[in-house]
Amino acid sequence: TPTGRRSPRPDAAQGLLTGLQAVDAALQGKLWNFLHAKVYRRSLFQNFSFPQDLVRYEDLVVNSIAYSYSRKVRIVSQPVYIYHVQAQSLTWSQEPSMQFVQGTLEHIRAGLNPEVASQVKQRSWNTLRTFLGVLTISGGLFAGSPKPSVDRIVRYVREELSFRVLVDAAVAAPHIGLSGMLIKVVPGLYARLYRWHVRRTFDMGAEKHES
Repeated sequence: TPTGRRSPRPDAAQGLLTGLQAVDAALQGKLWNFLHAKVYRRSLFQNFSFPQDLVRYEDLVVNSIAYSYSRKVRIVSQPVYIYHVQAQSLTWSQEPSMQFVQGTLEHIRAGLNPEVASQVKQRSWNTLRTFLGVLTISGGLFAGSPKPSVDRIVRYVREELSFRVLVDAAVAAPHIGLSGMLIKVVPGLYARLYRWHVRRTFDMGAEKHES
């Protein structure tokens, strides 16, 4: 964190997974979907290319598709990468857009190995839709984005994600599903709790969030 504190963050899923199991784990938020700290077989990239039109969540897209073309995926718990959290990074400073949600979903659905795509659990898709809404809102809150930009994604969660979808997401990833429910019912409270969470977890200064 900016204060120099280190916090190990192992993947929730561990061990040897099939490609399908890895896809489900990724879409359910049980794997860290950054490109760093991974080793890929070069041959995987014969099946797809890096999405050039996405400015957010492209790591999630690439990894989900790569898993779908993999026979096996091994997850190790040993830390192999040091990630420095900075308030000025693109991850924390982009203005939220529905393209972050819709574009990511479209790329994943279109890019998955057809032999695997039909077997992906509906719970995985429900969790992914919820995750994209929650994370996009959270990024906008952190960046101090204009209220109308954040409110557009809030409306997506409140109007397009039913309680059934959010409950399903909560079964797979409680923090994601419960965050979605809070946004759906009392978005103002979620905003306050999220700002508190970022300050506490990432040692970010309060002044950025209060502006």
